[in-house]
Amino acid sequence: MRTLLLLGGMTPDVTALYYNIINKVVRLKLGDRASAPLYLYSANLEEMIQHAMKGDWDEFAKVYKKPIRSLSDRVDGIAICAILAHKVAKKLFDDSSSAHVPLFHIADCLALHITNNHPSTKKLGLLGPKISMLDSDDPDFFVAKLRKAGFEILIPETPADIEEVNRGMLQEVAKGVASVTDSTRKMFIQRAKKLIERGAQGIILGSTDLGFVLRQEDVGDIPLFEPAAIHAQELGIWISDRRRLAARRESVRAEQSRPEAAPVTPESTELNVGTVRSPSEAPRISSIGFVDVGPSRTEHVAPGSAGTNLDDLPPRAIGLAMLDIYFERLYNATLLFNRTQLFESYLDGSLPPYLLRSIFALSSLFLRKPRHQPPRLGTHAVSPELAAFATYASYGDAWVEAARREAWLLTDRPTVQVVQALSCLNLYWFATRDLDRARINAVMAYASATTFRSLNISDNGKRTKDELQLVERKHGCFWACWSTMCISSFPEAYAKNAWEEACNVPLPVASDGFVSDGNVARQYHMTAEWKPEALNEEPNPPSSIMAEHMKLMGVCLAKDIYESSQFPPYVTGNEGTGRDIARLLGLHSLYHLCQIVLLCPLVSLFSGRRGITGEGPQNHAQTITKHAIHHGHLIRDYIARKQDISKLSSHVGFASFVSTSIILTLLRSRARRHHHDGNTRDHVSHALVTLIQDNIDILSILQTFWEHLEPMTRSLQRAADQILGSFDRVGHSVIGTESRAIEVPMTGVNSPAREEDVITTTYIESPEYPNAQHSASSYTNAHFGVTDSAGGYMTQDLDETPDWHHNNLFEWCQTEGLLDIGNDFLDIGALVDWNMDLDLLTGFSSQMA
Repeated sequence: MRTLLLLGGMTPDVTALYYNIINKVVRLKLGDRASAPLYLYSANLEEMIQHAMKGDWDEFAKVYKKPIRSLSDRVDGIAICAILAHKVAKKLFDDSSSAHVPLFHIADCLALHITNNHPSTKKLGLLGPKISMLDSDDPDFFVAKLRKAGFEILIPETPADIEEVNRGMLQEVAKGVASVTDSTRKMFIQRAKKLIERGAQGIILGSTDLGFVLRQEDVGDIPLFEPAAIHAQELGIWISDRRRLAARRESVRAEQSRPEAAPVTPESTELNVGTVRSPSEAPRISSIGFVDVGPSRTEHVAPGSAGTNLDDLPPRAIGLAMLDIYFERLYNATLLFNRTQLFESYLDGSLPPYLLRSIFALSSLFLRKPRHQPPRLGTHAVSPELAAFATYASYGDAWVEAARREAWLLTDRPTVQVVQALSCLNLYWFATRDLDRARINAVMAYASATTFRSLNISDNGKRTKDELQLVERKHGCFWACWSTMCISSFPEAYAKNAWEEACNVPLPVASDGFVSDGNVARQYHMTAEWKPEALNEEPNPPSSIMAEHMKLMGVCLAKDIYESSQFPPYVTGNEGTGRDIARLLGLHSLYHLCQIVLLCPLVSLFSGRRGITGEGPQNHAQTITKHAIHHGHLIRDYIARKQDISKLSSHVGFASFVSTSIILTLLRSRARRHHHDGNTRDHVSHALVTLIQDNIDILSILQTFWEHLEPMTRSLQRAADQILGSFDRVGHSVIGTESRAIEVPMTGVNSPAREEDVITTTYIESPEYPNAQHSASSYTNAHFGVTDSAGGYMTQDLDETPDWHHNNLFEWCQTEGLLDIGNDFLDIGALVDWNMDLDLLTGFSSQMA
């Protein structure tokens, strides 16, 4: 059995109650001759009351710290036998945690008991000392913990009533049951009945002694909760659990053998009941009707603590930081979650551990130290603050495995939280290049999310804001899963009917898209022809980054979408900086990537396909080059802003690889045509060299977090050194590096290549097709981009030559003959293989969702 230290004395009657109930439970579970191994410290009640009345909680805590220091190495747990004494529970952690001993909080036990046995009871009346009733601001004390568990707490209505209850507690109840007069007992009954009249569904006896005064028959059918009895019952069950005892002893022995082991911090137990690390273990009702104490809903452990496993959740402060890392760096975070709601749910402990682990696993990817951090980008390239959490970089695999085990068990009854977890698991395994597992989770997530798309929010009745936000989260989950399916073309059967799958589902709204009266504003959906259609009468809904992202996901030929008034502009220079700058860059990056991928198969130089003749390839090459240059402009501006590179999504990295490969291919083609000997560095604009170096630099950072970028980064480094000579890049040497051919797919459902493909023949109009009536210009943005769309130009504060601006740079490409490609054709494998391996694209582009 486990050994328990009881901190008693408030009052002696209650201390005796704990002793008797604990031993009764132990005998029922282990036999009549069994008794609980207990150490008991009984404090001087009068001394404790004086400290409490003065508000001297440090001195109050010192009374209990002495036995903790003396006995903690002999016990497996600590319990305080009084509600009021839990006011100093946090202060006692310095001693209990240093010996790897958990302290069991009475409020956690009570919340667990009520939730398990009275699930419909949410409004509770409370009677007890004034300190216990009024001190709701202390997050570690009684009332705040119950509210955190989801309960509404009612106390006597007037100050006079509160003082009357407090007088009865201190002057009579605290002296023992024999000191309580009949008038005081009747007063407590009367106050309890008034709380019931105000809506209380149960009455909590806010002092462990009050159970001797107020009894169940005094309040009728309304349940009366005696925290002391409940606490003692659950402690008795905990003591009797032999399996956990054995595991605990082994853990402590192993930890004590490590002199450098870090002590358990206060957050490592979070004042929660239980020390078992399995989050799936739910409370159980034993044969005698007691609630078995399992782990709390959300456990938090500091790294290096005794008994710590790599799948343990981090301390609360670290968890908040990791949630922030997730929202800042994951493209689809705002689709899956409402930021404010997620943080509030985390703080109140209502998020299931499997969901937290899936989110934290993704966040842990960004705690890795970058393999290469180019000096030219400065220390701001990756936020130095991430290094503070580097300890948790190694927790990702354990977190994701623990989350998978639980989430997969729930897939037959999908909820929003299950879909959110599966989406996170998909991205984690994509980032770590485990594509098979990523696809399995993507399929399960999408199959589950399809049950959310038919929700109708436009009924005639009013819905509360909370109800509408739940509907929006369900739609957001659908869009997140749909975009993964659409861009990765997996599962293929769904991808071929992507428009039909998503039409009429309301597009994501901005976080301020809800109004107070329960209506949803500024929302619209896509029709079966992939045209936006408003769901209300507002003609021009404000732009939403994620809504436009979803529209782009549905069609590669994105000119109309990009030129619409709803498409959010990317403002260059120092204007418009904010939380969404990286996400907005990702949106514009996706547009340029779509245009490049769409037109590359129509140019022999880029596709590796012979026999494409006429003026079309030349026009398409010009269009592709403009988009590649504009993409470089986006990256240059982001670097000039000194933004954190780790916040860029992996599809931005992929677009950088594609656009830079375009430029290098053109340079290689010109060198072949003009028979340049050696490298072509002397014949290249300084601005173009800067563009190439910028893209390689950001890829060298992003490859740490998104492993699929590693071979792409190596390929560009090798190609740039072959064409331009050795760059002055620290840490970018490719000598001796094993290389892998990088192939860019120009086939599949997102390509205009002639295939028997539903999407190809239904929504991509290609100049290659006989029925196409458009010139090359109709497939490009008339403004080519970013600056014209935004109404501004790139600021000239980058120490670059005047030819940097994208229009000047494009003119330089024309003047210097880069675009005079004619029917030039590079042998497969000569530079960058544009007959890309399909798995590489589908695997990589799944991150775009």
